[in-house]
Amino acid sequence: MYRLDHNQDIVELLEKLKGLRAEYPAELLSARRFSFVRLVNRYIIALL
Repeated sequence: MYRLDHNQDIVELLEKLKGLRAEYPAELLSARRFSFVRLVNRYIIALL
């Protein structure tokens, strides 16, 4: 079982990470966006 202070450490770490933002090169961001759109389209088609 986890100690309360251990859980608090995790919460504090997550709070610190919340402010970080990943910076992607434009070509990687474009590829990621394309991949996401393709995945959403497959999901929509599967629902039909």
